[in-house]
Amino acid sequence: SPHSGAERGGENPTEALLLAGAVPWDSGDAMVVELFLPTGQSPATQQGWRELLETVCQIAADYHTWDEYRLLQSERVFHSQSLSLLRRVHGRADLRRTAFEIANEGRRLVDADRLSVLVRRGTVWRLLAVSGVDRIEARADATKSLEQLADWTARWGEPLDYADQSADQSEWDDLPTELGDLVQRHVDQSHARRMVAVPLHFIHETVDEPSIRNSTNQPTAVLIAEQFQTEG
Repeated sequence: SPHSGAERGGENPTEALLLAGAVPWDSGDAMVVELFLPTGQSPATQQGWRELLETVCQIAADYHTWDEYRLLQSERVFHSQSLSLLRRVHGRADLRRTAFEIANEGRRLVDADRLSVLVRRGTVWRLLAVSGVDRIEARADATKSLEQLADWTARWGEPLDYADQSADQSEWDDLPTELGDLVQRHVDQSHARRMVAVPLHFIHETVDEPSIRNSTNQPTAVLIAEQFQTEG
């Protein structure tokens, strides 16, 4: 209503307008904007409000058009960078160098603070590369924790997505107790605010690792991305 206010601070200082609400259609590509005016307004006043509303709608349409364009441009750049990384990875025959490049270049692509690459050798999981780390300490607690997490992720066979501020953690109810406890211990130790583990069939025909190359029934690699900072 004219000169009305809301508990959360919204106010309408005008004599006329009251509601300019935007309602999205099911199609997602159209909007309906409604304008309510008090009765008794002169034709000139009504025309003035209509022209104002048309201007506002045009500005909003232009904003969304450019916003969609920026999104498409961002996706194009991401796809280009991803394809470039894939070409470099598939062009390498050395497993450790491949893992190193995936960890360091992949971390930037997935926007993580740390990306770890783990592979299965027989029945044992080994941490091959961690972004920003030149040498892996095999006996370090962090290394053992990542290897245990990779082992359980591969057994589970589905991606794990942990977020400490997630309002809905109902998906954890379906996880084995051991896996859920392991994830919690890992994030407590690493102080990760977000952790995603993805099992993969990482097979390279030219890699001289028979235990990896010939394994096709179970995941042979796991990528673990971690975020340590809260989102701004």
